[in-house]
Amino acid sequence: MHPSEMVLFSAADLLVEPATVFADHLPAGLAGRGPRLAPRPDGTVVWTLGGVDLGAPGAGLRFAGPAPETEGPPGYAGLAAALHDPVARLRAMDAGGVHAAVSFPTSRAFTASLLRRVPDRALSAAVVSAYNDWQVDGWGAAAPGRLVPLALLPAWDVEAAVAEVVRVAARGVTAVAFPELPHVADLPGFATDHWDRLLRAVCDHDLVLCLQPAPPAEEPVAGAPFNPFASQSDLVTPQLAAAACTDLIVSGVFSRFPGLRVAMSQGGIGWIPFLLDRIDLHQRNQVWSGLDLGGRTGTEVFQQHFLSSFVTDPSSLYLRERIGPDVIAWQAAFPAPEGTWPRSAELVHGELLAAGATDPEIDAITGGNAARFFRVGPPADRAAATVGALRSGG
Repeated sequence: MHPSEMVLFSAADLLVEPATVFADHLPAGLAGRGPRLAPRPDGTVVWTLGGVDLGAPGAGLRFAGPAPETEGPPGYAGLAAALHDPVARLRAMDAGGVHAAVSFPTSRAFTASLLRRVPDRALSAAVVSAYNDWQVDGWGAAAPGRLVPLALLPAWDVEAAVAEVVRVAARGVTAVAFPELPHVADLPGFATDHWDRLLRAVCDHDLVLCLQPAPPAEEPVAGAPFNPFASQSDLVTPQLAAAACTDLIVSGVFSRFPGLRVAMSQGGIGWIPFLLDRIDLHQRNQVWSGLDLGGRTGTEVFQQHFLSSFVTDPSSLYLRERIGPDVIAWQAAFPAPEGTWPRSAELVHGELLAAGATDPEIDAITGGNAARFFRVGPPADRAAATVGALRSGG
């Protein structure tokens, strides 16, 4: 298979909510009460709600992607239009040869650990719903099947989160984001029954639970103080992913909810062989510990419930059989610095070829596995969705 023949589906990209998202999508009764952009004393423009600083649009990241715009609303000048405008995003996806993508918010403003600090919890929940409506109406509707909506949840309130799952599922959403280590974010852990109503709703509506780091989840393993390199959260995402996966597997969640599907959206795949070896060994050697995975090994649980995505992982692809070739997905991570736009196709194709992957494996890992997991049907015209066709304008 030539790179131009692949149909790429990115399991995890990034976006920035537009400046008008809340003015456009909050109910009329909450007009003027939603998050607003305001400057900090140092001039940085941030989202604020109820007196809580929710962080800057784009989280202050240095994006690697199309050239940034020189003008825009406060806080948005210097951000490329492809970050928040779906038409511009589609142009960038075409240039990179990417057919479809699930996109996570870059701003930490709308994670459970920050919004729950706002005194008015009902207002915070309404803000989450407004964001989700924009994901459906303002983002996904621009290109159904290509821009795949991802909903957030008001995780500080289980009943509100369940209601939001039901609401967004009715709107056609197939995936929801959730903190990968809720107990570190001062929320109950998966080993409790606190999340059972939510997980039951996620299963009942056949949604994917997409785990992602959320503040302050990365802080316990962020490295020594005053070490600017060790404290970069990007460097510890594999460790966080391994910890979150272990937490879920040993918590009994998958015995209680056999239909639960979980996407490990950051951290790559290099940690998986080690973790599976370790869990399987623990089950054999420490029988006295009483770890019960419903008669399954850790490997079987992982391969039946998880999807894990990578940007570039050349060494780990040699171990794809140990991981499970059906549970590996590719991600462009557009437009983060670690992303590979616009040469993603050539880079991932080269890594897979070097690892000896067959054409069916290349097709599955670069697109088919994610499309199946997120319940996104195949393109109506595969030939028009290939890397070559998208780059040539169809």
